[in-house]
Amino acid sequence: MKKRSLLSLLLSVLLILLFALLAGCHQAEPETGDLPDSEDTEPLEDAQKVSTVQVGMVVDGAVVNIRIEPSTEGRILDTVQRGALLEVVSGPEAGWYEVRCRGDIAYVNADYLYVSEWLTDKPVTVGTVTGSDAVNVRQTPSTSGNILFTAAENDQFIVLQANSSEGWHQVSYRGGSAYISTEYLTLTEATIGELLYGE
Repeated sequence: MKKRSLLSLLLSVLLILLFALLAGCHQAEPETGDLPDSEDTEPLEDAQKVSTVQVGMVVDGAVVNIRIEPSTEGRILDTVQRGALLEVVSGPEAGWYEVRCRGDIAYVNADYLYVSEWLTDKPVTVGTVTGSDAVNVRQTPSTSGNILFTAAENDQFIVLQANSSEGWHQVSYRGGSAYISTEYLTLTEATIGELLYGE
């Protein structure tokens, strides 16, 4: 009886080991699924960030001084002509805008800037005065229109509508519009960011 019991015990152990071995051999392999080849997938691009900037356009003064201090006694860092665009950092405060000029913080008298908000990637048409050192900027598209001021050669304007009337470009002026003869404006395309930073 003892031998039979021992034999039965050994047989049971062998069967358990056999089942365990078979279970390990037939363990399910992980599924790979129908994933596309890595070379067929395209990386996701980060969404482009749209940024805005306060832009100051020089609207008065043939030549405007940019100073290192908010004072007419401050040293002149640079000068700009009418139509130049500057990034406005803050202001106006005590009659001065804080601007960025060549990477430095500087100041421009608030009387000479018209400030508005723009998208940096906004495409614009820029008109540069050429062919004359005294071009009339008029209130209406006519040689009889009221003269708002006289622009000098190389002054720049953002063109709202090219050839808005026969022989006239409509340009931005102090939040409104004015007109310059097509004969005296050379047009180019750029973005606000390119005009400000040369990007």
